[in-house]
Amino acid sequence: MLLLSFVNTNAQYRFINYNVSDGLSQNSVHCIFQDRDGLIWIGTQDGLNSFDGKSFKKYRANSLDSTTLSDQFVLSIEEDNKGFLWVGTRNGLNKLNKQTGKFSRYYLTTEEKNFINSPYSKLIKDNAGRIFLSKNNRKGFINKKGEVVALDTIANPFVFAVIDENENLWGF
Repeated sequence: MLLLSFVNTNAQYRFINYNVSDGLSQNSVHCIFQDRDGLIWIGTQDGLNSFDGKSFKKYRANSLDSTTLSDQFVLSIEEDNKGFLWVGTRNGLNKLNKQTGKFSRYYLTTEEKNFINSPYSKLIKDNAGRIFLSKNNRKGFINKKGEVVALDTIANPFVFAVIDENENLWGF
């Protein structure tokens, strides 16, 4: 049982089980996210799926096309204030332009582009709409220009860190 939908009609609940036979790319789901337009986004071991309540659309990696996901194994999903979907995979961070269906790939460091199993397992949006990411012991955030900025947590072992509206890092 992967994705369940339930409807409350006259105090009765109806559950619907969705799986690969219904169009889901894979039955192992690692994350689910609902965007501001109401679409449900499902991260699986075989790509990203959007679900509009009726049908699934699949987004998969293609090593020959840099506008696709960087890896099939989707671990995290978050939406920024501009409506772009950020997708963390087992091998890279991706930004989806929902209008075009195209992805841009991002990495904390240039070396990690060729490093397999560099998981982006955590994407968190703060009250100001900034998206923070965590990959192994490295941390970063996505600035106003849509660039990934690495926070050197080894050189700056903060107990608590805040980035203000001018993107200044304050560590305590």
